[in-house]
Amino acid sequence: MRAWLLVLGGCLAPYRAGTLAHPVGDCLDVEALTGARSEAVGPVLVIRLGNRCDHSAVVDLASLRVVARDAHGIAVELTAFDPRAEIRPHRIDAFGGGEEWIEYAPAGPYAELEVDIGRVAGQAAAPAWVRIQ
Repeated sequence: MRAWLLVLGGCLAPYRAGTLAHPVGDCLDVEALTGARSEAVGPVLVIRLGNRCDHSAVVDLASLRVVARDAHGIAVELTAFDPRAEIRPHRIDAFGGGEEWIEYAPAGPYAELEVDIGRVAGQAAAPAWVRIQ
């Protein structure tokens, strides 16, 4: 992660349940998009988060699995650029929301990314793959 902002909790307006595309676990809603940063070498994911519960919840962005597929369908698993080990579990406040921008190691040209957002809510959660083009 190249020193990009993580905003969780009370810094934003309260989160409204169902605003983000994918419910994950008991409390979290998650959305994954691609982003662009001029200093990025590899693909950048924007992970938007919302807590629909009335208590805090753990968010584990280190558990994201990201796969790049080329035009021929060949898949390569990507690794987060995290030289200072900043990506680790955090708590998100009740009804809080935010987003994280994470750069991944370059995979060459790719046609699409697939992101397993399932374990963001904990290691026991089932896989939940989201395709991003």
